[in-house]
Amino acid sequence: MEKQDYTASITVNATAQEAFNAINNPRGWWSENIDGGTEKLNDEFIYHYQDIHYCKIKLIEVVPDQKVVWLVLDNYFKFTKDKNEWIGTKMVFDILQKDLPGSMDQLYKIQFAQLDHHRQRTTER
Repeated sequence: MEKQDYTASITVNATAQEAFNAINNPRGWWSENIDGGTEKLNDEFIYHYQDIHYCKIKLIEVVPDQKVVWLVLDNYFKFTKDKNEWIGTKMVFDILQKDLPGSMDQLYKIQFAQLDHHRQRTTER
């Protein structure tokens, strides 16, 4: 199996700082079931939903108003064959200015990439 990464992007009408602050508040867009710090370099947090999904994530790169990188330290999925899928995966949030001709709006593209290093390691064995 080839390495499988996932990339998605959205454009928001916000400042880079507003986008950065929103990314660093996953309780506002992912789940309130998060324990721990989610804003500073080396912060670690745990997400859990019943006995279905659990993950422990560490912030390994934080560049204000530009980039946030999460590393999945531990993970459990009840609903997948590989219960530990995502361990070693990096989730990268890049904040990129997007210029639209003639527009005065502050538009930023938030690009999300999930770099699935776990699958790569599995296929190299």
